[in-house]
Amino acid sequence: MRKSWVLYLPIYAFTFIWALTFFLYYLNPFNLPPLRTYTWVVLLSGITMVYAGFLSGKFLSQGFKFEIVSFVSTREHFPFAVEPLKKLLFYFTTISLIGILGRSFLVIQAMGGIEEYIINPTYTRNFIIQVDTRQVEVNIILLKLFSYMSSFTFACVIVGGVLYTIPKSKLIGIYPLLVSVIAAVINFQRGEFIRNYIFWLICAFIFSYYLPKYFQRKNLYSIFRQIIYFLVIFVIFSLFILLLRFFFASQGNITFIINSFYFYIVGNLWTLDQYLLTDPQPLYGLSIFRSFASWFSALQLVDKSSVLALHNEFFPIYNTAMNTFTFIRIPYDDFRFPGVLVISYFLGIIAFSSMKAFVKKFSFFRLGLAALLTNLLLWSFYNLEIGALTLYVIRFIELFLLDFFLERFNLYQT
Repeated sequence: MRKSWVLYLPIYAFTFIWALTFFLYYLNPFNLPPLRTYTWVVLLSGITMVYAGFLSGKFLSQGFKFEIVSFVSTREHFPFAVEPLKKLLFYFTTISLIGILGRSFLVIQAMGGIEEYIINPTYTRNFIIQVDTRQVEVNIILLKLFSYMSSFTFACVIVGGVLYTIPKSKLIGIYPLLVSVIAAVINFQRGEFIRNYIFWLICAFIFSYYLPKYFQRKNLYSIFRQIIYFLVIFVIFSLFILLLRFFFASQGNITFIINSFYFYIVGNLWTLDQYLLTDPQPLYGLSIFRSFASWFSALQLVDKSSVLALHNEFFPIYNTAMNTFTFIRIPYDDFRFPGVLVISYFLGIIAFSSMKAFVKKFSFFRLGLAALLTNLLLWSFYNLEIGALTLYVIRFIELFLLDFFLERFNLYQT
């Protein structure tokens, strides 16, 4: 496969999602007002700086030479021992499943029974958030234990995407996705499942770079089929979750569901416009490092008043409300317009560097980092998914420990 497919995947994803977003914006079937000039300046500056950062990383790494490099694998084996990895994936995905079910049991217990849990999904979803933010008392030791157990899902999704590309490993490779579906249905939330599926697809695609050549073409066809499956599942699953969450909320459910598909992608432009009108004061890092501030607050090292709310404020749009503002929101929160320029630029550089490191040498840590940066740029239309940095620290520690284990027991093959 072409090396450029892997190296440029983050910028391909970024270009695709913003082309789609702007196309839907100009369709504007609901006749919403145009964005203000200042909003366009901030948004387009951020997008431009991502491209500038990515290309800077490209040019600096090649001494300002620009070339498309083709690569055909000459490997005759996989870069790791497959069978031990399959067993590890099964064990840790099962641990994640137990963590997800255990955490849900605590919520059900706090609500007073399964009937209360399922009778009004909108209330249940809000109740789960209250449990996470400690507004509702549960057994804190068990909650933390189950939460850490369920955190293995990320590493399992990364490994699952890789194993799916390998013959006789597809079934175990799909197992983490099934656990993600269970978690999404139990929590009445489609977002985490969609992200996990996208991580899984990204890993399956870019790992093709390391497949023996006689597996590569067949694997790419399989991944393209999975993309079609993903689109179908996304629509069906979104309808299912939305019906569950809003069936009891209003009588205009069908209209709401239809509108939500449009606003899910493009509505962030109008909420960004409204957010910029508020002229927020700079937070100087408290938005990017919110989760670290929360940790330090729990240790009484910083004042609790410095910890931002877990969820952003909602702004009205048409007949609904949204609290996502594209990737511009977090850097603008912290450092206003200069922050948008600088952080967007470094986001582009880091995205290229992560892909460059992955194609230079395989490891699950490097694969996870490459997938994360690609995912950040793909979701840039929605938000900058770094609000929970401490969670990503835990996830990457898990991948680092996996690499350490594989190297310690000579399960990596050169």
